[in-house]
Amino acid sequence: MIFDTPNTISFAELFAQVGAQDAKLLHGGEIGIRGVCPLSLSQAGLFSFSNAKLRATLERNDIKSGTALVVKESHTTAEDAKLAQQHGIALIVATNPRRWFFQGIRVLFGDLEKAAPGIHEMSVISASASIAETASIGPFVTIGDGAIIGDNVQIQHGVFIGRNCQIGSDTLIRANSVIGVAGQAVERDSSDQQILLPHLGHVSIGAHVIIGSGSVIVSGSMEETLIGDGCMIGNQVNIGHNCKIGEHCFIAPQTVIAGSVKIGRRCWVAPGVKILNKLRVGENSMIGLGSTVTKHVKADSYMFGSPAVQMRKINKYNR
Repeated sequence: MIFDTPNTISFAELFAQVGAQDAKLLHGGEIGIRGVCPLSLSQAGLFSFSNAKLRATLERNDIKSGTALVVKESHTTAEDAKLAQQHGIALIVATNPRRWFFQGIRVLFGDLEKAAPGIHEMSVISASASIAETASIGPFVTIGDGAIIGDNVQIQHGVFIGRNCQIGSDTLIRANSVIGVAGQAVERDSSDQQILLPHLGHVSIGAHVIIGSGSVIVSGSMEETLIGDGCMIGNQVNIGHNCKIGEHCFIAPQTVIAGSVKIGRRCWVAPGVKILNKLRVGENSMIGLGSTVTKHVKADSYMFGSPAVQMRKINKYNR
């Protein structure tokens, strides 16, 4: 598909707004950007990217004259500039083209999820909750007693925020998620009836966090469940009571993290992973698709399987 931008800007202006860190504009700064597209639909005035170097990108794709591209930087930028001129394309080379393209999209289209500050009239907010004036609270949201909602927080429709929960600044909670619900800590009485433990704790979410739609984060039983700054939590994720998720972790959809798990900073957890109670996952680790983690994970490890076993160490070459 082709997506038209709200306004046309030059490739040079886009480069200036995204920034020159780890990137170089080699040709075609004057070309106007009117939209974005996948490589297969390249046209004059459309912006796209390739994780390959320019020569390989041109060999594998029918790139039309006037297309604006960001590609993988090669060792010979002079040759890249010459190729771009020959094919009539605008060209940026970057060490991470995908990242640069993401940043470019945000410049061209802005934050499409950004909503105006305010509290929707169809939401139910406790009188004792504290909500920053710059926060945006969508319809059918419930916010409990003593909750604290920080600056520029966005809470989409149908979200439940339990009592005493804390949501850090610039955090986004997508539709129908539940933050601060009681968990399933149980015992049995003498007649074999299940007794639930009242969860006295709460959930504390850091700044610049994204919580996906339909996810559940359980309150701490007698302490806090903590999500660190900069984490991204996918759709339909369940995080149990007393868990501690370190800064800048990526937790993919349909992951289940049982109670009292501690995950170090900058970990990557793939879709459908299950992590058993009270385990520790060291920082910079990766857990592969659908794995079941049954033992502690050392830092810088790549784990895969059910039960998960270490496949290799993570380093600068395979991170």
